Amino acid sequence: MKISLVSEQTIGKLLRQKKGFVGLIVGLVIFLLGWIALVFLLQNRNTMVLWIVLGSFIASVLGIGILFVSVSFLRPTQARLKFQRKSQSHRLTACKGLIVENRGALCTYEGIQCHIIKVKAEDERVLALGIPVNEKTELKEGQRVSLSYLDNIIVSYEVDNE
Repeated sequence: MKISLVSEQTIGKLLRQKKGFVGLIVGLVIFLLGWIALVFLLQNRNTMVLWIVLGSFIASVLGIGILFVSVSFLRPTQARLKFQRKSQSHRLTACKGLIVENRGALCTYEGIQCHIIKVKAEDERVLALGIPVNEKTELKEGQRVSLSYLDNIIVSYEVDNE
């Protein structure tokens, strides 16, 4: 059975995740702007130092939260979405071979974390291909597989049952 790691459902799921992260960032920015307006309206001469210290602390925490969501969640989601779309519109490379090593070492391809899988192709080349970390696969050492990949990232595979 051929297992495809690229599909319209996956793209839809990634788009929903991206919208959620963008919504969270917009919400944090609105909360930050509201906080700044509130501090400006409520401060007077007696409480000015308290509001400046408290306002600086809250603004820093919100700024760090915005950066964290942007870097940790939004950027990898955008990278996966870009690769999904790219793999649908570009020509894939096909290969048949034997999985030699499935050690799980990590590499990064354009913001996508991947496990390294070494495959010995039929023409005796050893290919180091990546499979995204978040994909659940049953690939094990010693299995014969038929792979389709783009830029050394596996897009679909089929385990050959001999």
